[in-house]
Amino acid sequence: MANTESERKLLCRLGVEARYIPQNMFIDESMYHPRPDIERSYDAIYNAQLAPFKRHYLARTIPSCAYITKLFSHFPAEHKRASIAKFLGELPRGHTVLNDIADGDVRLMDHLQVNRALAGAHVGLCLSKVEGAMYASAEYLLAGLPVVSTPSAGGRDAFFHPDTCLIVDAPRAVQDGVAAMKAPNLPPDYVRSVTIGFIDQQRDAFNRFIDALRGRAAQTSDRRWSFAYHHKLSQFGSLSDFDASSPMSAAPIRLAPRAGGRATERRTVRR
Repeated sequence: MANTESERKLLCRLGVEARYIPQNMFIDESMYHPRPDIERSYDAIYNAQLAPFKRHYLARTIPSCAYITKLFSHFPAEHKRASIAKFLGELPRGHTVLNDIADGDVRLMDHLQVNRALAGAHVGLCLSKVEGAMYASAEYLLAGLPVVSTPSAGGRDAFFHPDTCLIVDAPRAVQDGVAAMKAPNLPPDYVRSVTIGFIDQQRDAFNRFIDALRGRAAQTSDRRWSFAYHHKLSQFGSLSDFDASSPMSAAPIRLAPRAGGRATERRTVRR
């Protein structure tokens, strides 16, 4: 699965069969939605880990901005404390971090807290130059926020639409872009519906692809998918847990030994 057409073409040139499948279509849209009961008090919000490639500094000139952030758990404690202190010390007036911060670390927010936080802002920000799908880019849109993004590589623009997203180039243009996307006061339900329209097209193509591999259409309890779906296709557990719950059976196949080596075994999965 390739997150961009350029990635798909590169893989094909290397002899790898690949399909364009934008990763953000696997977000569960029921987790992010407009909250008209919450007043918008920030011009913009930026949901991004505290890392240089996220380029938080591009938001500095926005009059008011909220941040949802995190630090990787494997970072040394001293690095975390220093990063947080530096970021908080450089925040302009009118900017704030919405996460709780305690014991030198940022407390993660669950999706309910994130959705509530998004509802308190007019525009969502995407400021990195290169990264992958950037789940937050789609979460903003599903929550009804238009997006201001810098030019980027990696695929976060898969569900951008001229009505709901503005691409800006220079640092000062981020502030101007936020003002431009805030002014029309787009109905959040419109922003969400445009995005879901894009997502549904990609999901339909993906489901047909899966059905073709399977050789038949499958009946599932979730009409959106032709397979057992998990948010972001993520499911955590031990390998034995997955083996025990899998509806598929695995049979070992003995492979001929390599020259000077031992025979190996692989497992095939079949219905």
